[in-house]
Amino acid sequence: MIANCHLGIVCHDLDKCLPFYRDILGLKEKFCLTYEDFAVQTERKTGVTERTKYLRSLGDRVWIRYMEYPDAPGYFIELFDRAGEDIVRPAGHDYTGVTHYAVIVDDLQAFKADVIARGGEEYIDGDIAFGCDNTYQLWLHDPEGNMMEYMQYTDKSFQVVGREE
Repeated sequence: MIANCHLGIVCHDLDKCLPFYRDILGLKEKFCLTYEDFAVQTERKTGVTERTKYLRSLGDRVWIRYMEYPDAPGYFIELFDRAGEDIVRPAGHDYTGVTHYAVIVDDLQAFKADVIARGGEEYIDGDIAFGCDNTYQLWLHDPEGNMMEYMQYTDKSFQVVGREE
C-alpha cells in the first residue's frame, strides 16, 4: 500500500486557523504534539543544545495539531505553530503555508531501498527515525527542496490510536 496521509501547514496564528479547519472544513482534532514532545525527541538525537533549551522553554505550547478527515481515518492536515519554524527551518524564510506532504507505506525499509536502487539516495535526508508520535519516518526532498515525509504506522502510532492526555 502507498497513500498520502497528511499535509503540513505552518500557521502564523494557530488559534486563529483552528476554527477554519475544525468548523468550516469539519476536520476533527485527533491529537496535538507540544514543544516539550519535540524537545524530548530532539534531545534523543542531539543531546541538550541551545535549540532544545528553546523548545523546552515553549513547554506545553502546541507545536502541531493533527486534524483528521472524519470520513477518511488516518488522513490529516497538520497545523504547525509558527514559533517552532524559526528553529526548524533556515533563517530568512517565511514558512507560512505548506511545509511538506506525507505518504504512508507498509514497509519503510523496502521503500528506502527502492529509492536508493532507483538512484535517489541524494534526496534522502537522514536515516529512518522513530518520531514522538510513535511512527517511523523517513524524510526526502525533491530537486527544488520541497519536503516529503514517508511514514510507517505502528500499532501505537498516535495517528492510529490517538493520544491520551
